[in-house]
Amino acid sequence: MSCIDYSQTAENHQCLLILVKHVGTQLHNKTFLYLWERVRRVSTVHIPNHQRTIWLRYKRVYPVDNNEWGDFQAHRKVLGIICVGKCRNMKEFEEIFENYKKIKEDYASTIFNSRLIVFGMNRDGTPMEEIHSEEDQNQRSQTSCDLSDTDTSSKSNASSPDCDKSLLDNSPSSTIDSDSSLPERDSGNNNPELPTFSRTVSKENTGAEVVFYPDTEGTIDLEERLRELIISLFFVLEGKRLDRSFERTEKLQMLCAPFEKRDLQGIDTDSKAYKKKCTGRLRKHLADLCLQAGLPGEAILHYQTSLDILKTVNDWLWIGACYEGLSSSSVILTYPQQTGSPTLRRNLSFCVKRSKSKMDEIKSRTGVPLHIKRSISNGYDGIGTQPKSCLDPDDIIEKYKEAIMQYSKSKAAAVIEMEASIKACRVLILQRKYLQASDFLQNVMYINVQSTNEDKIQRYSTLASLYSQICFHRKAAFYRRITALQSVNPQVAQPNWYQCYTLLLQALDGYGVTMDPRQFTKNEPCGWPVLQMKVLQELIFSAKRMGNPQLSVRHMTFLLHSMLDHMSPQERRDVATTLKSNTARCEGIPQPLATDSGIIFPPVSLTKLPIVKSFKLINVAGHCCPVKLPSSTNVTSTKSDCHGLFIYTPLTFGEVIYDEKVPSKVDFRWVAGDVCEVHLEVYNPMPDDLHVTQMSLLTDGVDMDVFPINAEIPAESKHHLIKLSGIPKTSSDLNIYGYVSHVYGVRSHCKLKDIPYLHNVQHVIEVVPALPHIQVSTNLPKAPNSPPKSLDGKDIVASAVAVLYAGQSVNWIVTINNIGSQKVEMLELSLSCKTEHRRALQKVVLWNQEAINCQLPLKPDESTNIPVSLNGYNYFNSDLDYSDASSFTPTHSNTATSKSSTAPKKSIEATVTISYSGGPGYRESFCRQCAISLHFEVLPTVTVQRWDVVPGGSYDRCFLLFDLLNQSGHQIEVQYTDGGHIIIEPSQCRRIGIPFTRCHLPEQDDQCVVKKATTCDVVCPVVIEPVDVWKMYIFNCIDIRWSIPAVNATGKVSLDNIVWGTSQMNLMKLSPIKWTVVVNSQFFDVTNVPQVTVGELTSLHITMMNADNVDAYQAELNISCYQDLGCGSSWYSTEQQSSIIGIRSLKIDKLAQGNSISHECHLLFYHSGVYKFDIQCAYQRQPSKTSRTTASKCTTLSPVTKMKDNSYGGDGSTSQAAAGEPVNLGRTSWKCTPIVLIKVLESRTHHL
Repeated sequence: MSCIDYSQTAENHQCLLILVKHVGTQLHNKTFLYLWERVRRVSTVHIPNHQRTIWLRYKRVYPVDNNEWGDFQAHRKVLGIICVGKCRNMKEFEEIFENYKKIKEDYASTIFNSRLIVFGMNRDGTPMEEIHSEEDQNQRSQTSCDLSDTDTSSKSNASSPDCDKSLLDNSPSSTIDSDSSLPERDSGNNNPELPTFSRTVSKENTGAEVVFYPDTEGTIDLEERLRELIISLFFVLEGKRLDRSFERTEKLQMLCAPFEKRDLQGIDTDSKAYKKKCTGRLRKHLADLCLQAGLPGEAILHYQTSLDILKTVNDWLWIGACYEGLSSSSVILTYPQQTGSPTLRRNLSFCVKRSKSKMDEIKSRTGVPLHIKRSISNGYDGIGTQPKSCLDPDDIIEKYKEAIMQYSKSKAAAVIEMEASIKACRVLILQRKYLQASDFLQNVMYINVQSTNEDKIQRYSTLASLYSQICFHRKAAFYRRITALQSVNPQVAQPNWYQCYTLLLQALDGYGVTMDPRQFTKNEPCGWPVLQMKVLQELIFSAKRMGNPQLSVRHMTFLLHSMLDHMSPQERRDVATTLKSNTARCEGIPQPLATDSGIIFPPVSLTKLPIVKSFKLINVAGHCCPVKLPSSTNVTSTKSDCHGLFIYTPLTFGEVIYDEKVPSKVDFRWVAGDVCEVHLEVYNPMPDDLHVTQMSLLTDGVDMDVFPINAEIPAESKHHLIKLSGIPKTSSDLNIYGYVSHVYGVRSHCKLKDIPYLHNVQHVIEVVPALPHIQVSTNLPKAPNSPPKSLDGKDIVASAVAVLYAGQSVNWIVTINNIGSQKVEMLELSLSCKTEHRRALQKVVLWNQEAINCQLPLKPDESTNIPVSLNGYNYFNSDLDYSDASSFTPTHSNTATSKSSTAPKKSIEATVTISYSGGPGYRESFCRQCAISLHFEVLPTVTVQRWDVVPGGSYDRCFLLFDLLNQSGHQIEVQYTDGGHIIIEPSQCRRIGIPFTRCHLPEQDDQCVVKKATTCDVVCPVVIEPVDVWKMYIFNCIDIRWSIPAVNATGKVSLDNIVWGTSQMNLMKLSPIKWTVVVNSQFFDVTNVPQVTVGELTSLHITMMNADNVDAYQAELNISCYQDLGCGSSWYSTEQQSSIIGIRSLKIDKLAQGNSISHECHLLFYHSGVYKFDIQCAYQRQPSKTSRTTASKCTTLSPVTKMKDNSYGGDGSTSQAAAGEPVNLGRTSWKCTPIVLIKVLESRTHHL
């Protein structure tokens, strides 16, 4: 046997072999393949009235010498021939028919019947050119319609009992004659005078039947014709079986294998051994016929009988055939579901009981026949009982082993032995006994058979397929690779590179290689990388030789990407060089690649060239970062920011997905229209410099303009930074999920989820609408060491240094230039500094917000100037110590001592924050903020060391005394009220007196208010904590200015830290009690002090008028006498020096508003000297009806004019101890001012 059939199965023993040949040259190969598939579908034919099913096996090529083995095994005989051809005229038909006859002659010894199917001619056998007229064409079309009805009726009649009976009664020759009438009947032509070519041919040639079709579309009855042919084969076979059953022993025929015929010469045909051989072989042949005729149970009996006969004569070859036939018959009975007709396979996506499949596997491995436990594939239950002679599953394998052992004794039966091993392996696969199946496959390799290169390819391919079925994937991959290499062997005249490529591609799975780079990198290491690289290199070479460079580039890219970690530096260099040379002719694309065979190769992204260690979105510069406007937080807050009531319910509405992973947003925003950056930290694993070109970002969600860059990464660099940038055009959520690179001519779309070193598979960032962009500059010098950020975290875009003297003011110009594409519609300034400088800063930096708003909007490329007033706040008063007292007078002076006469400079670090917005971003309540760092230094000038209030020469006048200390290093000129002028040298302290008109000071307010403090037309929002109205009034009335000619600086002395005492405030207030004092009938005048002598009786007349706006209740007038000892001390114990004759204290229940009361007493002095009288009135205030209205209308103050009469006021003191407290309606006390003085002289006589 020259050709091995590697598709042999145990079920083939029951099949009838039919040869299908392509004759002629007119029929296209695709048409023949289409017809071949239709013929193959007719795999079984049910024989009517016999309850039998005939199985068929078709071959397109079958060697004649294999057909000679038909006596040894009947299923190897060609019983039928079907030839298919095409012609257009009689000459071409004769050529086809001659080829048909030659084929029949080659297999004439075995065939029972045959058919020749001819296309291109009419169904009656006439050429198509004979039909000319249109009427004939219509008639032919009508005839074809009638034919369809006739064919339908013939199909129905084919299954009738009469038809079956006629076929049974006919011999082979009669069958041919009856079959020859079929074309005439099918042609639909009822005219008996019209001769048909088919009938002429059938009579003139050896029992052949020719079927004509105009084209393939009219082959509706092709399958029915095939069934008729097969039924005819069955009845011939059945006749032969019956003939063998009743064959006489006197006419025994010796059946031989082809190689045994030469050994028959000289054999004694009358010996018992010869006769037993003939009997045993005939019985074995009868068993083969029974098996083909659909009687496997009867075949088993004949095989066993033949086996018993042949064992006695040691006919080893035929004993092996009996064992094989016995095993095949048992397989057919035991596993009928494997021989059922083709049906729809179960869709594994439907629910399948896994437990049942597992139970079937267990039962099959233990040898339980499957057909007893489950239904066959066509829906009919298997036979519940088997013949007693049927072998068990384990016995089937043992018989196969016996058969193979018997075959191995004959070298001429090597092909039979190999096919038997393959059959046994397939049976073991049915039984799921894979280890035993591998033993049979191993035996196939040990069989020595001389074969051609094509036969070796088929053998290795079959072994690979069988090893895959028994789950020996690695060995299957090995044989597929051997098959691939064998198909392109140098000894092959025409190497089949496509077959080589396909087989290598199928072998990848066994080597643990999948062409999906995502799945290959995620799986655990499987297989040897050296073998994997070898197979991939062979795959690349075969794809290149196949003429598909794009496929070769794709596989080479996959090799470099997947095996990079297992390559040596030299291997990496070689693969990269080869890839670069291939991509020079065909660039690698990032799209899936489809082949003609339907395989789709996913794109391979070179995510390891370079290796990305980190992928970080960069926040925009702090001064460009968008922030939400504070005023719009409540209006534009998103749903996620709204915190409301939490209501729990166990009810679920709709489908709830818990496993959904929503990518979290980054904690900053980008702005549409601005350049945004992403930083990649990469590593180059290649031994040479890596050139990456056209590298850009992969984004979706927002239309974005990306800027490709080219990067050159040094060889084996550990850390290299690459910056990718782009400009988003619109506002929304931007998703960045990878980057694009072009390396070695391969364009890759590298996604973050495919990079194992990164944790985030995508980055989602919010892009806000477009905002303006400004540039800030100032007219002050820049700070040398300005911090990059402010205290509140804002970026410093500009800095300024201001050096001022305490009390000095300068104008600071901040220039805003709009360098963006959006106009500035909102611009606001704010201040921030350390906590200890916050109160003072409100007086240092001032600006007018209304003036800024008047300059808006600011269009692109326009600029504006913002004036800011910088005031040198006197911090040096805060260093003064108020604990020590060095009074001007015993009661009314305050002192502040400094630790040093010269103070160091003071520094303030402040930040001016500029918030601005405009365009679409402003409408969405977004803005930008930038900051200016302001370094403010204040140098000391003049500070107030001491201050006091002394009464003036009249009741409405007083003097404010100040001791001024020069703490600067320069000479200072001081100007003050009424043209006063002094010069203070460095570290010198000088006193000045400023006249002050006593007045009704405004009432004090406790509440803390927010208001606009106006100074020099500059407005700044400040918080005034409780407003000291008296202090503010006095500060506005007093103007002390200084100048330093050496540095050309001027300023104002600060009185902010001066604290006025209660007595001092009373001296500055206009007394509500008007006093009239008469001494010895003369009005008292401080410029003309009355003089009396010792012992002279002096009258003192006091008139007190209530000028307050309320009535005085429980008023009490007290008179006390004392002497001023000087040095700031007084002596009130003057009882031995003087006497008051009369009442010293006068109590009045009520002194109405505007009323007055007089009191008179006498004085007697015993010693000379200057006596002072402390006259004061204390009373309980009660508001009148108009007091509230008067107080509410007192919003402004003006100096009080001097009274025209001779009355004068007094020095007031209240029951409230501290200054700055509000005026109450409690008990108040006022002193008479100026103080009444009486100069006592010695008696005139004594003086003389």
